This record gives sequence, structure tokens and C-alpha cells, in this order.
Amino acid sequence: MDTSVCELVDNAIDIWTRNGKTSQLTISIDLDVMNRTIRISDNAGGVHERELQRLISPGATTNDPDGRTIGIFGVGSKRAVVALAENIRIKTRFRSGTSFQIDIDNSWLESPD
Repeated sequence: MDTSVCELVDNAIDIWTRNGKTSQLTISIDLDVMNRTIRISDNAGGVHERELQRLISPGATTNDPDGRTIGIFGVGSKRAVVALAENIRIKTRFRSGTSFQIDIDNSWLESPD
């Protein structure tokens, strides 16, 4: 679990770096033992709509291998969320644009698509 949470924090740092570090980065990690939930939120700037597919596609990344980001292989967040939970909800909003949500559950993981 530790490395999965760290991977998601690394992703927030990468997005913040890619988006130009225009403000101080804040990352919150809330562990709710009673409800068995983990919530990781940040103000890194979000993912643009055209990049949403890369969040859930193995091997896909928006990071430049020559850039100053942490992740370059495009597998970390996918492995992290699956290792952490059976039901995953990813919410993102690029800057002040529209918010998007991706839900990942067992039926999604078992689908050949």
C-alpha cells in the first residue's frame, strides 16, 4: 500500500511540474479506517480531457522522458489504484474547466475492452 500511495503522490508532483508550478503544491491523504477508504487530493492542476484515456491505459503517459518528471513508463498509477482498492474513482479537472470522473471496478477490470 505504501508504494501505491507514493505513486499517486508522485503523479500529482508530475502534473504540477508539467503544468508550470504556478502555485504551491498541496497534497492531502485521508485514510478512513472505518469506511475503508483512501482519498488523495491535490491542487496540481488536473488532467486535460484529451489526456483522460492515458490515466487508465497501461503504458500510456503524458510525461516526457527527457523532462523533469518522476514517472516515464505509464504504468504506476494504473498499478497503484488496482493495488489499493476494488472500486476506484478518479476525479480530475484541468485548471478551471469541466470536471471528469472515471470509475474502475471489478467488471471494468475483467472486461476485454
